[in-house]
Amino acid sequence: MKTLLSFSGGLDSTYVLWKLLKTTDDEITAMNIDFRLSKVAINIQVEHCGYQQIAGRDIVSWLKRNVRDFTYVEHKAYDTLPDEENVIYFIRRAIPWLNAEKYDRICVGLQYDETGIEVMAKDPGERRGVDRRKVMNNVFSEAKRGELWIPMETWREAKPHAVASLPKDLLDMVVTCHYPSIGQNGNIKNCGSCFRCLYVEKIQYMLANKMTPDNILDWRINEGIKTGVWRGIRQVISGNLDPITKRYFDVLFENERTWDV
Repeated sequence: MKTLLSFSGGLDSTYVLWKLLKTTDDEITAMNIDFRLSKVAINIQVEHCGYQQIAGRDIVSWLKRNVRDFTYVEHKAYDTLPDEENVIYFIRRAIPWLNAEKYDRICVGLQYDETGIEVMAKDPGERRGVDRRKVMNNVFSEAKRGELWIPMETWREAKPHAVASLPKDLLDMVVTCHYPSIGQNGNIKNCGSCFRCLYVEKIQYMLANKMTPDNILDWRINEGIKTGVWRGIRQVISGNLDPITKRYFDVLFENERTWDV
C-alpha cells in the first residue's frame, strides 16, 4: 500500500505518521505543504508554515532514526483557491497522483472530533457549523481510484491520544503553539501560554490524574472546547475548576486569534 500523508509538523499529523510507521507496512510518503507563497488568502495560519517546516524536518529525522525509513517531500502551494482550507488543498492536489497510480490512498491528520460539525464562535448565538467530512468527500469525488483515509477518525482518537502515546523526545519537537519562536538552541519553542499550549497542558494534567485518553476525548466533546464549552465557562465563573483549567478558559476569551485548536 502506497500512502501519502499530509504532514505539517503539528501534533496530529506527527502522531498519525508515527503510528502508521509503527503499525503498518505501507510505503509512506509524508508531504509538508508550504503555503507561504500562496497568491490568495486561505484558511490557515500562514505564519506557522516556516516554524512547522523547521520542526517537521527534525521530526522526520527522529522518526527515520528511531522507527523506520519513509519518504519525505516538501511541496510549495502556489495554486490555492480563495478561502481554500489547507486540508482541502491537499486532497485536491493529490487526486491526480492517485489517478496516476502513484499512491493508493491519501491521509490527513484530522482528529476524530474535527471531521464532523466544527463549531467556533465567541457568542453562542453566532456559532457556525461546517461539515468538513462532507466537503472533503465532495472534493474527493473527482478521484477515479484510491482512498481518502482519516486515520484518527477510524481509530476514534484525538490530541489526548497523541500526547499520551508519543515518545517524550518526539512530543517535545512538535509545534503545538499559536505563537512559536526559535529557541536558543535553534529548535522551535512553544510559548506555553496560548490556547493550544494550554490545551496540551490540560491534557497532561488530566493524564497525570489517571484519566485515559478516551476519557479526555469525551471531556473535550461534552465539556470542553467544542459543543459543551459554555458549561465549562459557567464552572469557571463559579470557581469550580482547577487552576490549569481556569487559565485554559481565561485564555480562550482573552484573544480571538487563539480560539482555534
